[in-house]
Amino acid sequence: MSLTHVRWQPCYRIIPARYPPISIYERVADADEFKALVALESRTNRFSDGSYGVYYTSKTLETAICETTYHRERFYRATENNKSLNLDMRVLKAELNGELEDLRNSPDQFLFTDDYSSPQKYARQLKEKGSNGILYTSVRHPKNKAAAVFNPQLLSNCKEDKYLVYEWNGLEINSIYEKKIYF
Repeated sequence: MSLTHVRWQPCYRIIPARYPPISIYERVADADEFKALVALESRTNRFSDGSYGVYYTSKTLETAICETTYHRERFYRATENNKSLNLDMRVLKAELNGELEDLRNSPDQFLFTDDYSSPQKYARQLKEKGSNGILYTSVRHPKNKAAAVFNPQLLSNCKEDKYLVYEWNGLEINSIYEKKIYF
């Protein structure tokens, strides 16, 4: 593994969005199920066990869409929510500039498993040694790049770019479109 200087202008991150702001679990769980869902949500974090933050980002918007589609589907399947939902998502654009641990040519296969315990342990070790983060090939959008940034100082000029709607039909996200307000 080696360090690679990454300068992405822009990079993309997609997060849940809702106006007015509500808990991301409010539409899928009762208050007594909340702790279980927080644990479930942490299973979508490949490089963090939830004890520290990671800014997941990608080189292209398409890669960010592929990654978040997979993770939202995984989350909603695990909740056994078979009702149709429109998921409002916010696209953030930022600039990434810094040295990252480069896993793109790594023989480690832990990137290609749904069990995140090994990559979480590996990332924790890197973070404890002062690593800024990890550069890797997107599992959901092969041949494209993604990053898990541990050091927020590598990121700048973060702005909202657009809003997307992911349509969950009870089984999968079957449609994604841009949401625009004209007046």
